[in-house]
Amino acid sequence: MKYRLLLCALFIFSSVSLSHAQIDMETIEIIQISKFKTAFNKCGINLYNDQLYELLKDHPTAGKPMKNAFLNSATADVFKAAGSILIFWPITQEFAENVNDPDWYLAGIGAGAYVLSFVFQQRYKNRAINAVNLYNDSITKTGSNPVALNFEFYGAGAGLRLTF
Repeated sequence: MKYRLLLCALFIFSSVSLSHAQIDMETIEIIQISKFKTAFNKCGINLYNDQLYELLKDHPTAGKPMKNAFLNSATADVFKAAGSILIFWPITQEFAENVNDPDWYLAGIGAGAYVLSFVFQQRYKNRAINAVNLYNDSITKTGSNPVALNFEFYGAGAGLRLTF
């Protein structure tokens, strides 16, 4: 009976260290694809801008930088859309409607808006990297406080020692 009790106690104390490692706090990898392209990866899955925002928006330290980064991404998308429309409007007038003198100033303004979107996209990338680094720094590593059950000899006999 004593041996069964000792085996049960040993099993319970050793399972504490196994259950301690079940925290779902994986780090987010920053993968530099090219000079202008960066990808964020968590658990082997690439994250889109909105997924990264949903993941980090409620985080205490990374939430505010990520909200600012997402605002920059949305602004870049607006400038890209407006620039594309302004660039292709005179081109469609030239070819589809047979207008002899389309307004090429609109295409120039559209090109400027499209180039301005690159500035906002770069600001998004820098702020998102900052937010991901803040998130990764705040994660406590599992195993930093390991739980161990040791069999030790004392002056009065032998015993189990639980350290955590």
